[in-house]
Amino acid sequence: MTVVKKGQADWTKEPSTMEGIFVKTEKVESLRDKKSEIEEVLKSCKAELKIAEESLHKSMLEAALGKFAWKGNTIYMSTTTYATVITETKTDFMQLLKDIGVGHLVKEEVNHQTLSTWVRKLQDELKANEELPGWLTKFIKIYERISIGIRKS
Repeated sequence: MTVVKKGQADWTKEPSTMEGIFVKTEKVESLRDKKSEIEEVLKSCKAELKIAEESLHKSMLEAALGKFAWKGNTIYMSTTTYATVITETKTDFMQLLKDIGVGHLVKEEVNHQTLSTWVRKLQDELKANEELPGWLTKFIKIYERISIGIRKS
């Protein structure tokens, strides 16, 4: 459902004439520009926030202050450790985890992008009006994301 603010034209109701298509194209281009601007602001904000948090963390360490109250909130230090498997060692590492008794950490999975590429290839190979095989469609969900491409002429 499209929500139209008071005084704002509902451009989605433009007819499917070339003029209406141009109005919608202008809107898509405008929204993409706005999205890019917002993403740049967000990227900058995230970078500045990271620096501010690191600086505050350092100051709290130097002051031997684990936590403190400020404006009705408790401010505290937190460190989270993340680990990733080195790609070249993945197979050996997975076997090692099983060997040392933590095989429950190992999950077999299919990369969604690789699966999507494979399904698109299958669809391309099908003749007109043919559908993907039933043995496949009972295991996967297929959806299409519609977008409009814009490039400089």
